[in-house]
Parts: sequence; structure tokens; C-alpha cells
Amino acid sequence: MLAVSPISTEPSRPPGAGGLALGIEAGTLLLVEDQDFIAGYLTEVFTRAGLPVLRAMDGAGALRIIAEHRSEVRLAMIDHGLPDMNGDELGPRLRELIPGLPVMLTSGREIEGSREKLAASGPTWFVAKPYRTAHLVDQVRALMMTAA
Repeated sequence: MLAVSPISTEPSRPPGAGGLALGIEAGTLLLVEDQDFIAGYLTEVFTRAGLPVLRAMDGAGALRIIAEHRSEVRLAMIDHGLPDMNGDELGPRLRELIPGLPVMLTSGREIEGSREKLAASGPTWFVAKPYRTAHLVDQVRALMMTAA
């Protein structure tokens, strides 16, 4: 059974990673997912792959984190169905704070028009659930490096 860590506004760091150098070079992933099990699992996967992660459970939390860590965040991975707003609503609001922020929208179902709506405000990708973990890590790493 996977142990899930509590939500943190401090970037997770891979074991042995010192200082902020990793976050500054590659940037930090903002993971916005309201299901704690999924968020915990993805945080562990990305951290083990060497990617720092900041977690939020809803849009309001994501906006607070971005305001505090805007110089670090290089990619927002947003679940479409959040408790307080949809991912296609949150993406443009995050981009008001970080212009051009790449957004990866995730969902377990087809979301008609959401991709197009979000893409109008900046670079956007869609990833369907369930995830293929290795492919997801590679895709996130590539997007973060191009945004650095």
C-alpha cells in the first residue's frame, strides 16, 4: 500500500537532492489534483524521477501556491474536475500570474471544448486517465525543460 504524504506548499525533493538548484534548473511542477491518493502517487512518481512537486487540492490552493512560488513553477498539471473550478477555468487564471505557463489538463473522460478553451490562453496538453507512468514522466520532464 502506498503511503500518502500530507499536502505541502514546499516543493518535494528527491532523496539526496540538496538546495534549490534542481528547482531552479528544471523548475517545479504544480500538481492540482483533488483526489489525495492520485496526488500522493504522482508526487512520489515525479519526485523519484527527480522533479520537484508542489501540490494543491483545488483551484484556490493552486493560485495561492503560484503567488508564492511563481519563479519556480514551470508546468501546471491540472485535473479537469476540481471542487471549486474546472481546469480550463484555472489554467488562464494561473497564466495571469505566469504568462505562457504550460498547462497539462488531465481527465478520466472526454472534455468537449475544454482543451480548445484552455489552449486559447497558452500552451496546453491533454492527458487521459489512467496514466502510463513512464510516458507521463517523460512528457512532464520534456515540457518543464522547454519552459525553463
